[in-house]
Amino acid sequence: MKKKLLLLSCLLASAIGVFAQNVKMEWNRYAPYPSTYYQAKFPINIESEKLQANDVVSVRIAGVADNYIDEFQIAIINDDAPTYWNEITGFGLVGDIKAGEQFEKVVELVVKKGLAHPKLVLSGRNSTLSATGTTVAANAAGQGGKGEGTAISLTLSQCEISLRTYHASATMFVENWDGKNQTSAIQGKISKVSIGDVLQITISGRSNINAENLQVVLVDGTPQANYWKELSVWADFANAVIVANTDFSLTTTLDVMALPTNDDPAALQFYVIAATDSSIMQVENFNLSVVLLKPAGAEKIEYKKIENNTNNNKKKK
Repeated sequence: MKKKLLLLSCLLASAIGVFAQNVKMEWNRYAPYPSTYYQAKFPINIESEKLQANDVVSVRIAGVADNYIDEFQIAIINDDAPTYWNEITGFGLVGDIKAGEQFEKVVELVVKKGLAHPKLVLSGRNSTLSATGTTVAANAAGQGGKGEGTAISLTLSQCEISLRTYHASATMFVENWDGKNQTSAIQGKISKVSIGDVLQITISGRSNINAENLQVVLVDGTPQANYWKELSVWADFANAVIVANTDFSLTTTLDVMALPTNDDPAALQFYVIAATDSSIMQVENFNLSVVLLKPAGAEKIEYKKIENNTNNNKKKK
């Protein structure tokens, strides 16, 4: 089901496995306005042919920062031309870091695709530090300033990477920022919705670990919706429990509360979450199906039909 392949170290200051390295997270001028983000990138020694979709790269990182870092997160990318930014994995959260305090975290990153020349990205926010520069234009990056010339200094005592292979066909539930395991976006299951629609959602498959507290939500994930607009509340699969290595099929209903911003497939995408004891959950033969259980206004139409029948009966009498 999974196999540990190798243990590697980050390449810090061009030295393999050397600890206590000072790392600078520079102000990121390319982050969205206002830019309060800081970032560092390092090559890592993973053979590209060993990186396949659904592999998991586990990063154990520890150290001390000289400034606060909000939402400290890491990812693996390829920054070769012509794109200069191609994510090999998504971002995984380390957490909020306090200045001068030791931190340590193991973050597991699911591989999207195997690309050569992988680099580890460290990213986080510090609005106070980035406000020390001078704003020179109305659209200048920075919150109250540009942040140019500022940096966060990290002393990394540990940065180890292990790589594990998973079944490429499996669906991966990966830890989100609320501590739950979450799928990536599930699209193409429904073409349109109306406010008041009631959808029947069924999920099925076989998980490698136990899970509980399962929920599903409908989201507009387009840029026009700022990549996350919930079109429904989170619907519970009531009292549902998944037992490891056992087929499951769970059903719930979901009420549509808002409309998507456009007709893009990403404007109607589902996410499923589950609570587990692991940051990675692998589900074989995972499927999510949708049935329009009750169209918007169905109860009102039915009520009119009953009312008409009553009136007709009265006339006949």
